[in-house]
Amino acid sequence: REHPGDVLAFLPGWGEIRRTQERLSGLDAEVLPLHGELPPVEQDRALRPSERRKVVLATSIAETSLTVPGVRIVVDGGFRRAPRLDPATGLSRLVTMRISRAAAEQRAGRAGRTAPGVAIRLWSEALHRGLAPQDRPEILEAELSGLALDLAAWGAEPEALSWLDPPPAGALAAARALLRDLDALDAEGRITAMGRRMARLGTHPRLARMLAAAEGEGEKALAADLAALLEERDPIRGREAPSDIHLRLDLLHGADHPNADRAAIHRIRRAAALHRRRLGVHGTAQPEGDAGALLAAGFPDRIAAKRGVMDGAFRLASGQGARLPATDPLAKSPLLAVADLELQGTEARIRMAAPLDRAVLEARFPDRFIREEGAAFDPRTGAVQARRRLRFGPLVLEEAPLPAADPAAVASALA
Repeated sequence: REHPGDVLAFLPGWGEIRRTQERLSGLDAEVLPLHGELPPVEQDRALRPSERRKVVLATSIAETSLTVPGVRIVVDGGFRRAPRLDPATGLSRLVTMRISRAAAEQRAGRAGRTAPGVAIRLWSEALHRGLAPQDRPEILEAELSGLALDLAAWGAEPEALSWLDPPPAGALAAARALLRDLDALDAEGRITAMGRRMARLGTHPRLARMLAAAEGEGEKALAADLAALLEERDPIRGREAPSDIHLRLDLLHGADHPNADRAAIHRIRRAAALHRRRLGVHGTAQPEGDAGALLAAGFPDRIAAKRGVMDGAFRLASGQGARLPATDPLAKSPLLAVADLELQGTEARIRMAAPLDRAVLEARFPDRFIREEGAAFDPRTGAVQARRRLRFGPLVLEEAPLPAADPAAVASALA
């Protein structure tokens, strides 16, 4: 009220914009959202001059991409959202973070372009001095498997391109290793037929591999639900929620849970509908199939085998240890496909998973199963023990003693 003109308020994302718009509903002004997910018609409403005073609630899209005429007041919350690798899921996820001093200056400059204006920053001078001078380029922070897949689909070598900021070599190598694990690249780094299918799906390569693995309307509908669920935060609140991913899938189709996050469920349903359209699935198709097998397609490094006799102790195909509370319904499962992990020191806590049948796993990944026989000296018995093993990568799924050891293996064990 002290200052005339329209107001431009910077907020981190759509959720904050929606809640702020609800709180300002009684204001004698036109309160309008402005963010990248809005259709062009809705964005134009925020950008057009109005006879009434306007309060435009915007994300960082209004920093440089769009000009809002008539703005005399900028209110800056000081936060933005940027994609970062989430170690828990292995996917990129939007993270809320402080803006840089350069971004703060850019935002302040949106006020009073045609007349005197004012910028109101919702943080202290001391905090302002501690802000990073510039926003770190996104390519230096983000998980790069999507970029690596696009480059392979274009037949482009990153070294031959002119970058404002070249992608880090280590991050690009890790991205290519993941794509090989997902069957998107061959051993020479060339894109495969599966990789081309994944690139057309327009989502993270892990989720694209899972979507591409689905066959038939029901399984594709299930894959769409899973992909949407993994893009969003857990729809069951609380750290002690059971790990079974089927509880979350049931919430999307009318089930209830005392700790259900209704807003998250709504967002997951919208995203699932988008994935269904990408797969050409009818909107009324009922999800059916094996969630564990689909998760294994997109997260082969997260396949977990029960370790020893203790309930809840597992080892991942990546070699890392992982745990569930002994009381969790999945704690006794011999095999799991893990979708979400919480890193805790040298081990990880499994947050979301699905049971996995070994026969299904062997049918999906026949080339990754290794049957071997060998002998090793056992210091406890002072004898050479001959054993037969069935492995999935580093995971020992089955082990049994052999009645007689190969003489060459015995000699090798004693050498």
